[in-house]
Order: sequence, then C-alpha cells, then structure tokens
Amino acid sequence: MQLKYGNVRTFSKLIGNWFSSKGECKYGEELYYRQMAGEITDLRFHTRLVLSPPPDKVSIEVDFIYQENGKIVHEDFKGKETESYRVKRIWLKQLTGIEVILVRR
Repeated sequence: MQLKYGNVRTFSKLIGNWFSSKGECKYGEELYYRQMAGEITDLRFHTRLVLSPPPDKVSIEVDFIYQENGKIVHEDFKGKETESYRVKRIWLKQLTGIEVILVRR
C-alpha cells in the first residue's frame, strides 16, 4: 500500500512489525541488529507521546526509542518533515526536554 509522499508501507519479517516506508523498515532492522549485538537496549517502535490531555489530546509518534550508553535516544525516520510535525517536535522538547533526532537516508 502506498502512503503519502510515495512511501510504501513495509512489513519486517525479522522484527514482525509494519513500518511507514522501506527506508524506515531498513533502519529499524539495523537498530534491531544493534540490539542483538548488545550495542543498544530497550528498543521500542512507534511510541506515541502525549503533548496535551483530552479533550484536545495532541500527541506525537516517535518511530524508535532505545537506550545507548545509559541514555534514552528518540529517533524519527523522515523523508520530509511537515510543519505540523516540526511544531509537535518543538512542543515535545519544550514540554519534556526530549529531543527527537531526525534520521534521513
């Protein structure tokens, strides 16, 4: 199935998870191998973080969260960053101090 911006939703048999693009899938598999090698721990996929409570509930979904060298890393695989996503990313940083690293290939 083709998504926005020409992305093709892709399933990883290795991980058993769907990803929004082939590139995101490949990057997720790379992180999975890094976890198997012991380089990172606690790898999570597509975690939703709430920015404001109901009734307006606004959230941002982060593609990858993991621990590396005792620090929690938040990464999002993006081909194109929309204005809406950029605002949410800045809001998250101001609200929680969490900085989402954008990964582009």
